[in-house]
Amino acid sequence: MLIVALVLLLVLTVLGTAGIQDTIITERMAGNQRDLALSFETAELELRRWEKRMDEAPVVFSATVHGYEVTDVTISVDPDDNTNYADSTVSTSELSTYVDTLPRYFLERLPEIPLPDSSIVQGFQEKPPVLQYYRVTAKGFGVTPSTESILQSTYLPPF
Repeated sequence: MLIVALVLLLVLTVLGTAGIQDTIITERMAGNQRDLALSFETAELELRRWEKRMDEAPVVFSATVHGYEVTDVTISVDPDDNTNYADSTVSTSELSTYVDTLPRYFLERLPEIPLPDSSIVQGFQEKPPVLQYYRVTAKGFGVTPSTESILQSTYLPPF
């Protein structure tokens, strides 16, 4: 009888240990998913903030607006190189309690695209209108410093 009880106790111990390990793994997966979602949301916050800012006023690259002139459409600034980014000027103190690092950004002014055969040119203007696109790149961080999300959008401000 004692041997049966010991074997039953051993089986219950193995099952309990397996259950605890499964719970720990599930908890880690949920934490990593939350961390990834938070980094994505902070990157999107920075991206949308710059798109809104470009809606309100023309972009002039300066000490407060970090950007690059792109002379050829086949060239792009490397989004994986951390030296290309500038610190965000986002002023949400609540965000810093949730993430390790505030989001970062850089802007690229892409080459102008003239519209020479456009119907809005004929008869109204001597100089054809041009489209000025921008590429906005934002990097968001999660709770841990190793969690990053990079988002890019090509943006045409209203004219």
